[in-house]
Amino acid sequence: MKDALRLFNVLSYVSPGLGGYDVAFAESLLNGFRKSGSALLTSLVNVKAPGMPADIKDLLRQKGYSVHKTICSLILALTGAASSSHAATLMESLANCDDSFFSAIHDRQNEIKPVAPVIAGHQHHAWFKVPSADNGTLWFTQPLLDSNLTILGYYLQTSNLEALNMGKYYYWGFILKESPEIVMTQLNHLSWSRADDEYYSQALIKDPGEHDWKKNPAAVGSIAPAKGSTEKLLMLSKSGNQTKLLCSIQGDVPPELLYTVRPDLAEEKRP
Repeated sequence: MKDALRLFNVLSYVSPGLGGYDVAFAESLLNGFRKSGSALLTSLVNVKAPGMPADIKDLLRQKGYSVHKTICSLILALTGAASSSHAATLMESLANCDDSFFSAIHDRQNEIKPVAPVIAGHQHHAWFKVPSADNGTLWFTQPLLDSNLTILGYYLQTSNLEALNMGKYYYWGFILKESPEIVMTQLNHLSWSRADDEYYSQALIKDPGEHDWKKNPAAVGSIAPAKGSTEKLLMLSKSGNQTKLLCSIQGDVPPELLYTVRPDLAEEKRP
């Protein structure tokens, strides 16, 4: 609401003809831009946010480029769409395999909610509401574009292999329309390795007694981590006619470490 109030005040100053409309109108503009992303001048007039009166669209057209530019700049600043260091996309944040992914979902939840249910947490985190909390696929009602890739759904899997001395395995990530080769092309800031029919990146390991992650050039998803150690990596594989881009944390995964990477699991345990 603070952002909407700031926008409304500037709208009233730049164009007195807008002064008769309340903060809800400013909020509708903000919501429209959060959904439409980088659309600028033409989308400001054509945005389909709730409560946008037709005469306001006409007024914005008549005011011309300078007012459009001022309003657009402010909206982009308030929605985080313009920044010297651009906000991470869902794909970029997923590739980190840490809590930044759940912060990115929180930041873009207004855009995501029309196609998939999202639960907002208490620490600037949000996550997808999957039918099963541990295993399952949430198919989006329509594809979501991000980083020039087509997201079809969200995937979760948890496996407990402690009885076999192999630890626990937690997987989370996206189901994509594009092939693994196209995904790697779009995420070309990452370095990929291949093992059989899968690709790996961002492989890290935490050895017993150590506090920091370090690079793990020997990581292979099908081989259990050394006893007492924890591995984390980004996995890319073909799944039928689709592609899975998943994070994994596996091995000896105590709750206090798991929750730093998967804050959704910690939040779901809140009373």
